[in-house]
Amino acid sequence: MSKKRLVKLRFRKTKSRRGTGGAFFLDFNNPKTGKRVRISLGHGSYERAKRQQLRKEVELGSFDAGGCEGGRQRLSDIMIVYLQANKSMAAMTRDKTIRAFDYLIEVVGDIMLEKFDYSHAEAFQNFFVAKGFAPPTVNSYCKSISPVFSWAIRHQWIFVNPFVSVSGLREAKGFVRVYEPAEFAALWRVVDSDLWRARILAAKTAGLRRAEVLNLCRGDIDERSGVIRVQPKAKTSTTWRWRIKDHDAREVPLVPELAALLKKLGNALDDDQPYLMISGHVYHNKLDARMRGRLSDVARLCPDWQFSAEFSQLCKSAKISNATFHDLRRTVITEWLESGLQPHEVMQLAGHSSIETTMKYYTATRKTLLEKANKASSFALAGVA
Repeated sequence: MSKKRLVKLRFRKTKSRRGTGGAFFLDFNNPKTGKRVRISLGHGSYERAKRQQLRKEVELGSFDAGGCEGGRQRLSDIMIVYLQANKSMAAMTRDKTIRAFDYLIEVVGDIMLEKFDYSHAEAFQNFFVAKGFAPPTVNSYCKSISPVFSWAIRHQWIFVNPFVSVSGLREAKGFVRVYEPAEFAALWRVVDSDLWRARILAAKTAGLRRAEVLNLCRGDIDERSGVIRVQPKAKTSTTWRWRIKDHDAREVPLVPELAALLKKLGNALDDDQPYLMISGHVYHNKLDARMRGRLSDVARLCPDWQFSAEFSQLCKSAKISNATFHDLRRTVITEWLESGLQPHEVMQLAGHSSIETTMKYYTATRKTLLEKANKASSFALAGVA
């Protein structure tokens, strides 16, 4: 690997009442302006700073993968070489791979590739399980990293992909948590703000995910046609880059009640704020974080960091247990199927990447209908007896 680093990593010491500290920063030439740029990373972790240095080199196209002897390189180096060699990779896949590798290095350390084995891969999987991640999420992180090791095998840097031996976690099938009518009515009664009413209706009537709700902009609303356009956002002066899970874009129904709430929210916000589902205070904080290079992938998915805590408090006030915001989306998907929509139609509305995901709801719906039918049959027999 080239010894010359075009992105310099430097450390600046600082003194305070707590003692001597400091932070790393990156020093490089901006290829567009030719001017020298210095970016503070805002922390003193060397391992984390090295990964950020490598990312910036790939971003600027200055990373030299020549001379890389794979097995004798660290995990962070292999990730960068892999990304450099696969520049045509979709942006969402690229972001997921980087995020997964950051977690991997956090779990096992930035060890040499040749020393990585099954125990490390298993520790990576157990890390997410211990954090309470759902089985599909755990499996997706493992699947994001596995291709990197397969790619290294093709280059004869290693001979075994440890993730091939890691069994995927299975999710219990046949049960989908939905809100009963009485539960939703109780939740609606305790909501005292238009912002949360709009958020809840967007999930309950349009089937939007949390990230889709919070990244909803004025331009996504077509009140005349009665649709919401769920579409990715580019990085502009007023928006941050955001990708949709599974699909590039889709259209979902816009009910009049939600349209009225969105119009009311839009009128209360500054004209230069495109986002409808976050407050002006949160919006300007996120813009400021982006300018300082501190807007993380997690912040793009959930710009309002108090979202989960506030929704949990609403459920507690409504005396609803074991329910999440995502269950509102599950509820409307189930209702679409119960209303007679075909699975492939619901798949398009929900933005599922495969029909198997939609069929999970279809199976649960059929089970619910059979239970209702059994109860009705029992009553009929009781009447005859």
